[in-house]
Amino acid sequence: GDNWVAFRFGDDQPLQSVNSAGSGFGILFRNGGAFQAFDGNSSLGSGTAFNDASGGFHAIRIEVDMLEFNGSPATIRAYADGSTTPFFTYTKTSGFLNNYITLIGYGDTTSIKGHGFDNLMIYTASIPEPASGLLLALGGLGWAGWTLRRRAKTQKKGILATF
Repeated sequence: GDNWVAFRFGDDQPLQSVNSAGSGFGILFRNGGAFQAFDGNSSLGSGTAFNDASGGFHAIRIEVDMLEFNGSPATIRAYADGSTTPFFTYTKTSGFLNNYITLIGYGDTTSIKGHGFDNLMIYTASIPEPASGLLLALGGLGWAGWTLRRRAKTQKKGILATF
């Protein structure tokens, strides 16, 4: 039978299907380990996300790098089962304007496999803008220069004795 789970985010309306028209990004996982990704209702491609030989739960991590929900470009990376190499990467040049998240699942009645979501974690990480990094670097250089100058003055005040 056909069983799958999907995750959709960045929509401007709640409860969108994985391949609805709109501004969201969706990714669908089939019970055999295959995935299919969508930008709105446009298919971005498919492939293998994980080996489903165990038939158990799989850990999926989806990272989104973007500045804000203002349409700035967003890079999406998807990882499976602790891998450090993404099985899918996509840059959505139009970015996201909203942040509705929808979890979707389907299980047919002839199969004993189902779907489930467990330990969903959503967090943000502040990444300083380039100007902040430059100011931090200049401050570090200034501190290093002050320290070196102070050492040079301290060494000049010492007593020099020649025999």
